[in-house]
Amino acid sequence: NEYYCLQFNAEDVRLKLLALIVSHDLNKVKTTCLRDCEEHFHKFTENEWQSKGDDQEENLEGPVRSPKKSPVDPRFATKKLKARNMFTGSSPAHRT
Repeated sequence: NEYYCLQFNAEDVRLKLLALIVSHDLNKVKTTCLRDCEEHFHKFTENEWQSKGDDQEENLEGPVRSPKKSPVDPRFATKKLKARNMFTGSSPAHRT
């Protein structure tokens, strides 16, 4: 016998309950709601398919920015300052 660990997913339960409510026979807006949901689903899947494209580009999180327009990362500025402060000589040749 194999034991299966059932995981509780609140989103799945919420969607199942909504499906039961929408598809109930006493629901007067059942056909309108189901039609609208189906149209929305088809638009969503078409947009997903178009965004992936044929070349299977990597999905990047966040907008892609030009290095010139990107804000300066303060971590790198801090590291540079620390490196300059490590040298006590007054000659600029000692600094990196």
